[in-house]
Amino acid sequence: MRVRAVTVAVVISALASVGVVPHAAYADAVIASECVSATDTSHLNSLITNELADIVSFDSPRVIALPDGRNLWTVQDAFISATPGARSSSLRPPTGFAHNALIVQAGNCFTTIHSAISAGEHCAVSDASYVGQADTATCSHWFWPLSGGVDQMGRVVVFYVEMVNENGTGAAPGAHAVAVWIARFDAATLDLLSFALAPASAADVVYGTTVQSDTSFTYLFGWSMDQFNVPDPTSPPPSKLFVARLPVGRFDMQPQYWNGSAWVANRAAALAVSTDQSGLANSMQPRLLDGQWISVVKPGDWSGTTLRVDTAPAPQGPWTAVQSVTVPTRTVDGRTNTYAATLMPWRSGRGNLVVAISNNAWQMDPLAIDSPTLYQPRLFELAPPPGMGVGAITAVSEPLGFVPMTPPVRAADTRPGTRLGGGTVLRVGLAGIVPADARAAVIDLAAVDPAIAGFLTAWSCDEPMPATSNLNYLAGITRAAHSVVTVAGDQSICVFTFADTDVLVDVTGSYSASTQSLTFQPQAPTRIYDSRLSGGLWRARETRTIAVPAGAAAVAINVTVTEPSTAGFITVFPCQAALPVVSNINYVAGETVANLVQIGTAGGTICVHSHARAHVVIDLEGTYDNAGSGLHYQSVAPTRLVDTRGGLGSVFGRPSLDAGVLGIWPANAPVATTGVPAYVKALMVSMIAVSPRGAGWAEVGPCLEPGYTTPYGSSNVNFVAGDVIANQAITPTRASSGADICTFATSPAFHVLDLTGWFL
Repeated sequence: MRVRAVTVAVVISALASVGVVPHAAYADAVIASECVSATDTSHLNSLITNELADIVSFDSPRVIALPDGRNLWTVQDAFISATPGARSSSLRPPTGFAHNALIVQAGNCFTTIHSAISAGEHCAVSDASYVGQADTATCSHWFWPLSGGVDQMGRVVVFYVEMVNENGTGAAPGAHAVAVWIARFDAATLDLLSFALAPASAADVVYGTTVQSDTSFTYLFGWSMDQFNVPDPTSPPPSKLFVARLPVGRFDMQPQYWNGSAWVANRAAALAVSTDQSGLANSMQPRLLDGQWISVVKPGDWSGTTLRVDTAPAPQGPWTAVQSVTVPTRTVDGRTNTYAATLMPWRSGRGNLVVAISNNAWQMDPLAIDSPTLYQPRLFELAPPPGMGVGAITAVSEPLGFVPMTPPVRAADTRPGTRLGGGTVLRVGLAGIVPADARAAVIDLAAVDPAIAGFLTAWSCDEPMPATSNLNYLAGITRAAHSVVTVAGDQSICVFTFADTDVLVDVTGSYSASTQSLTFQPQAPTRIYDSRLSGGLWRARETRTIAVPAGAAAVAINVTVTEPSTAGFITVFPCQAALPVVSNINYVAGETVANLVQIGTAGGTICVHSHARAHVVIDLEGTYDNAGSGLHYQSVAPTRLVDTRGGLGSVFGRPSLDAGVLGIWPANAPVATTGVPAYVKALMVSMIAVSPRGAGWAEVGPCLEPGYTTPYGSSNVNFVAGDVIANQAITPTRASSGADICTFATSPAFHVLDLTGWFL
């Protein structure tokens, strides 16, 4: 829930601090407030998208943690709504503009501070900046806020860089830094007390771009702000990061500089503590977070889509890259860019790093001007570096083995009776179907002819319904999805449906602690059969025998049907059994759809039956045997690991497109497995592709980097434009594959990943 406060004008007094004359008088500051129900990553993104109080768009946020628990956000180039709460559809007049503004975060409430706005084209109007307004000539002379901290007198200190562009075009070629200033604010009221040149005010290196303190020193990180006037022979190349220090909070003192071996007073002796060897801009903003020095940086700033995570034992380094990810742009044609990555001073509830990155268009007018959400930062999450404490995800069962069901059995079918109503729960009893010691059931869920788009969620009836889904469906289309569901004490499972639909539940196996159960041998997905290459189309109602690895008592396979001639289904079963009355995949004419299947084998084979003419593709994800050397399964409470719609556990947006000078290429999205124990060898997950821009396919598995030069050789999910479709998958972790987990798609789509269990 969003609660807005009425905007009020407040007079801010300009008070002289000891030994510093206020730079100018400040008055008529405007304050607007808004409260939200939560401040997790997704809610913050929603807040920014829908206007943050009266600020429509902004970039380059930096967050300073205040001693009283509040956070102070400094933001650059903010567009301000003349009618707060109206959700501006354009940045054109009457929207106002400010080169700098403050946002005070107190719990779930946010208050913006800036000067009075004047409507009009932003390069031709009076600037609404809170600091330096009297000396600002919008787009030719202005002050951008940077980072800061609290001084020895308890005042809030923020660094500002003085920018000049003789061309009068603002943040564009010709803009360059000329000095560094310090603003001091009352820590309680954020009244501006003074504004003066910083002791280290030279702009060859802008010290204060990031400010961090430990128990002894305050560190000022700096780099040349040469984004607009490269090369600039008067300053170091933008590929270099420098650091200075002063006693904690003594912003009134001249700093010492790191010269590669010691801290010295001679600024000219400073040596870079990090250098991008490719020569790209290295606009690092290091942060001391939970005892670890970390930085996230977008190398090259606006260019490219790569984001790098660095760590160091000390602010002066050595800085080492520990992770590299691809950050999707906001448009699929490359007209937008991302820049100004910064690490927030908090971690997500699961312990992930929270990163903010700014967005804009190469030609802001008209693209971003007419679409304000394109010119807004977005937050997203990345796994923390090794060694940082995280909230653990815990198993809800002991280690279990697989027991295949021969033949598979239909446990529930609502079609002979009353359809399951939207918002209701079906309790499915499995006693007498799965073994008495079964702790989890391996099932195929199907939604038959749903009334509208929605989803099914399956879980143990002994637990609260989780905020995850097992199957997503569209109106009138029958779909199936594989699921592994923990069973309740009475051996039941519960199934919730969002919309009116008939529901089928087919059981293909279970997991139990029996000594006769099978253990798992995971592998990177490998294509073992493709009728398009060998065998040709299945005939209607044809059953074929498919070879699987010898010695496997059961297999985990991803089965894909493509080019079906009519609506129908696929059934996979052990060849020695008659065709069972179950299905693993349901399809309509011309559709490509996939589903995970865990099934027992017979003599190194499985049988596949298709109701209609179609092609079938099979990818092997692992095998089960009774050798005892494999992995055991453990159930966990269903947990959402990734949702790129809100930046949860991965990047924000529709990953898959890297819009660079070479064109548009598929790319990866990282999966933050924060909380998964390091000894876990493979994950059981449901992958959901949401609102894809076009037809394509998606995969979850060990990262192949970069995704556009080393394509994945298998798929988990196939989709069409506008679809919402899920499939379960088993993916090896770094502990067994040596690589992190990524999601990948050939067409832009939001990615959602739900964890249901793991193998160890």
